[in-house]
Amino acid sequence: MASFGRSIWAGLFSGAERVAEPKIGLEQSTVWAHSLETERARIRAENPAGIYKGRHYAEYAEDIRRLKREDPSAAEALLLDLIAVVEAEARTRRWKPPPAYYEHLAILRRKRRDYISEIAVLEQHEAWHSGGGKFAERLEKAKNLLARR
Repeated sequence: MASFGRSIWAGLFSGAERVAEPKIGLEQSTVWAHSLETERARIRAENPAGIYKGRHYAEYAEDIRRLKREDPSAAEALLLDLIAVVEAEARTRRWKPPPAYYEHLAILRRKRRDYISEIAVLEQHEAWHSGGGKFAERLEKAKNLLARR
């Protein structure tokens, strides 16, 4: 994965407010990514493989669907944490993480027209899975939308 994707992937979640994302440079996104990477490392250390707050990550599917409708910012925060747990389990068990949470997060970011963050999520997914399929198509479309902006 390109360093661009890694530096931006995690760092652009701005919290609970729903305001337009500021235009940021790669230097800022690298600082944000570092702080979020530290938080993700803490989550991985506190939870056994595949477990987040006492539940297996697959048990959160219904919660994600509900939060996407009721509170998209909370859904994004939960998805970021779950992706960290999914990736930790994938590393432990030496398999590829399931794509569902990446897709949910990419959809939420597209709805906000946050194409940089969407691209970062899709590139994070592509780092685990070889290209092709709907994720590659979605990544290409997001890059085109960002270029038109």
